[in-house]
Amino acid sequence: MTHGNPLLLAATARFLKQRDWCFSDSEIDALLTGKHTRPIVGEILDRVMATVTDPETRNLLYRLRLVGGDFTLEDLDTVASAPPPVTRSAERLATLTGLWVQSESDDRFSLSPLLTVPAAGINVPASTRFAVHLALGERIVRRRTLDYWDLSRAITHFVASGHHRYASWLLLRGLQSVIERGEIGSAELLLLIWGGSPLPKGIPVAFQVILRAHQIAARSLTDLSTGFL
Repeated sequence: MTHGNPLLLAATARFLKQRDWCFSDSEIDALLTGKHTRPIVGEILDRVMATVTDPETRNLLYRLRLVGGDFTLEDLDTVASAPPPVTRSAERLATLTGLWVQSESDDRFSLSPLLTVPAAGINVPASTRFAVHLALGERIVRRRTLDYWDLSRAITHFVASGHHRYASWLLLRGLQSVIERGEIGSAELLLLIWGGSPLPKGIPVAFQVILRAHQIAARSLTDLSTGFL
């Protein structure tokens, strides 16, 4: 949650102290969703502005946050190529590595825990954010084989890009696979997508009925509730 970062540790301690160190469901939910870090978002952005003075390099840094977790050089190329493109992405990554980006292996990197704070990437314009998520989703589905984790990530990116119809079609395909196998396996995340919220209005009603039926059938293989569906 804090990854040992002093600023995040201080924010967490301050949040819990204000609540008399109570750990009720409300506090746990706030910690998991990052509500306790809202007061330090401004400070995080100030640090980024002070240490990454080139606007295009900051743009790339904010885009990388949209990958959601560790990223590869292929992810780097994808987010940099989304319109409007960011040039010299490898060169810019080199300048970010150390302070804001950590190298985990030859082809895997992670962002500073400070950039995992909700809203820490608010400087990405909506049109760019949609384009980056679309590019990431399209790259994932171009793979020859997809496991349930890949499928869940692709759906998440398509939803974030506003392509709800395609996201719902991918979800249906994944649920069909789960039902045919008769077991959940590693598809837990897939079953949570739109499992407790209304389906987007852009999805045709007839398709919504089919999708909900498959969600119910897949959830019947688990102890997950089907009440909302």
